[in-house]
Amino acid sequence: MAGFGSIALEQARLAGLNPDVFNAVTRAVELGIPTSGNRIREFVAGALDNAGLPVSKASAAISVNAGQARLRDIVMQTDGADLKAAVNVDLGDAMLDALLTLNAPPQAAGAAPPALMVALKGALPAPKRTVDTTLLTSWLTLRELEQQSRQLEVMEKAARESAAGAGNALPKPAESGMRLVVPESAPTVPAPKAIDGISEGAQAPALPPPITIPTVPKPRAGPRTDNVAPTGGTP
Repeated sequence: MAGFGSIALEQARLAGLNPDVFNAVTRAVELGIPTSGNRIREFVAGALDNAGLPVSKASAAISVNAGQARLRDIVMQTDGADLKAAVNVDLGDAMLDALLTLNAPPQAAGAAPPALMVALKGALPAPKRTVDTTLLTSWLTLRELEQQSRQLEVMEKAARESAAGAGNALPKPAESGMRLVVPESAPTVPAPKAIDGISEGAQAPALPPPITIPTVPKPRAGPRTDNVAPTGGTP
């Protein structure tokens, strides 16, 4: 069997593609759920099953060749999230092989939105679903780093403002009219220490009266023996 055709879908809901999964996992990470390992994958899988993705209108072209049907040019108008899909169906064995990419609505300009990849593979009507959270965990890790960077910037700004405020709060002497006042009181003289044998605070004994030493008289001159008459006298 071979051929071409188109498929149109209106006012539908795709089960297992909850568009609020991104908000749910963001809140869970903020509460402490780890962003690596099976824990977050299990959480995301459970959140996807809580609701379906509303599809107001969808269309795709279908080509059939050798029992294989392939959907291409898929266009979907959804609410709450964007969905892209690549779908192949083995009509002979009723096997589905599809890869769905669920993207959160566009956020701030230049910021990439979080995304999830869901693989559907197996026999219809209940193929096996595999949730790949690689893109989501990368987005969560980048988001955490940006939050930490913003917190550091806020802390550094607060520290600079606090330091500047503390410097302005201390007035300079020239600006405030302050002057140093030195007290005029006499300095305190330490009390003399005790002398050996005399207790501290006791008076010293009175000194003895002064001793008067008489002056030694000069010796008188003796008679002359040189028979020399003194000048101006009678021999």
